[in-house]
Amino acid sequence: MNLQVPQSFTAGRYVITPISQAIGNGKFSSVILVRSGQGTTTHSRIFSFTSEFNSIEKAIDHGVLRAQQWLNNQQIFASKN
Repeated sequence: MNLQVPQSFTAGRYVITPISQAIGNGKFSSVILVRSGQGTTTHSRIFSFTSEFNSIEKAIDHGVLRAQQWLNNQQIFASKN
């Protein structure tokens, strides 16, 4: 698995890390890691997306955009059970 991890950024109580993952055929997917808390109370959420991108940079940019959407509405990625 080939992951590209740029610098994380902080938004309020969250530390957000957009990640690009090589998925084959020269394509990349986007993942975001959202962490909050400290020590034994650290909580992490991982969101992966099905869109494919032609470059690492575009996948990372998509992750940043989706993170911003999540920060504005944390129910946006909630499962619809």
